[in-house]
Amino acid sequence: MGDSLPARCPMPSGWSFPARTTGGGSAIPATSCATWMSFWLLSATLEGRSEDATAALFSVPLCGMAQQVEWRAPMPYLVNRQVKIHFQQLGEGPPLVLQHGFSDSISGWYEAGWVKRLGRHFRLIMIDARGHGLSDKPHAPDAYDLSHRVDDVLTVIDTLGLERVHFLGYSMGGWIGLGLAQAAPHRLLSLTLGGIHPYGQDMSPYRRGIAHGMDGWAKLVQQAAGGRIPDSTMQRIRANDPQALAAAVAHDRPALKGPWDQLRCPCLLFAGTHDPLLPQVERFAHELPEAQLVRIEDADHTQAFFKPARLTPAFLELLQPSKDHV
Repeated sequence: MGDSLPARCPMPSGWSFPARTTGGGSAIPATSCATWMSFWLLSATLEGRSEDATAALFSVPLCGMAQQVEWRAPMPYLVNRQVKIHFQQLGEGPPLVLQHGFSDSISGWYEAGWVKRLGRHFRLIMIDARGHGLSDKPHAPDAYDLSHRVDDVLTVIDTLGLERVHFLGYSMGGWIGLGLAQAAPHRLLSLTLGGIHPYGQDMSPYRRGIAHGMDGWAKLVQQAAGGRIPDSTMQRIRANDPQALAAAVAHDRPALKGPWDQLRCPCLLFAGTHDPLLPQVERFAHELPEAQLVRIEDADHTQAFFKPARLTPAFLELLQPSKDHV
């Protein structure tokens, strides 16, 4: 998988593509979208590139005849510890790694509006965590050790030739960010964590929920959020591999010792005011010498992720990638 379209699938006359197409793209008229994508997917399948075809299919939103959609090139993968990790790049600017929460995927960053708000300021590097999205889904609990998840992130940024990155993670993604800050603090330009703390967490509620299958887990998530989760998110949750998710939460999260008072990069913590984890997040904010705390009003643990407008002003002010914070 490369950064350009296959030679056997030339771009139709009058269409152009930027030099960098990995994760980004140019608009394709909707009247041609279905024909072009059918042709590209058929070519990829006939040439034996099923991963390209699958990634392209999941990367292109459904379109109506009167709309324009954004075509995105097939997404890259890499292999770490025999697990294939899927990631996507988009935008220009300082590198910002986005790591999603449990039972979500890269798609969540688009759906909740984070990509729209941050893509104009940063080079976004979005990673499907192992067990999620288009990444491999091992069924062995040991495959989900925090050290392996941190290695996944480091392998991605090493592959991209990046020495240091900004990091934004939510919930499980924030847990991975804590592991990254503990193992490789010198690789961080900044650390932004939502709905997470380093004091350990009992994962038995997750295990009980997943024991009812993905439909049961999705219902629990929806109930906990007061029914305010988009249908598309619920569909994405139901599409998960239940054995992989069960393996991912087979062990409780241990407390991470830090030393957090020696972490010198800018840090931003956020959580919903109705998130039961907020008191621990507030406690953690006092331990970090460079930390700011943002409370997302009228939001629980799940809902806070869907309110990027409440966080991005503080986020952009902290990092100052550009003067335009609109």
